[in-house]
Amino acid sequence: GSERWQRVPGAAVVTVDLDKLPKLHEIKVPQSDGMFLAVTVQSVGEFVSQSALPAGSRTVSVFLVNRRSPKELPEVKDEAFAFQTGLVIEADRPFLARPDVRGLLSSEWDEKVADL
Repeated sequence: GSERWQRVPGAAVVTVDLDKLPKLHEIKVPQSDGMFLAVTVQSVGEFVSQSALPAGSRTVSVFLVNRRSPKELPEVKDEAFAFQTGLVIEADRPFLARPDVRGLLSSEWDEKVADL
C-alpha cells in the first residue's frame, strides 16, 4: 500500500516574560495543536555568595512538551508526534555561566569528575 504519511515543518516564536511568571508555568505554543513550553524560574538565592553570581540571578529551565492527543486510527496516530524538535533561546540580558557546586564538597570520585 502507498504511504500517505508526511512530516510538516513548523516554527513559532514565543515571548516569555520571566518577571511575570510563577515559579512553574506552561505556555501554549501558537498554532501547534497541543505543544507547550514548560518554564521553571528559580532564584539562585543562598548560592550567590558561593558561586560569584550577581545578586538577583535566576535559573531558568525551558522544555518543549507534547500534549497532543493521538488519533484513534492506527494509520494516523503518528500525526500527534513531534519529530526533530529544537529550541532557540534568546534573552535581553546576557546568559551567565552556571556553576556546578554539587561535587564541591563531595568525596565521591564520580562527583568530582562530573564537576570538570
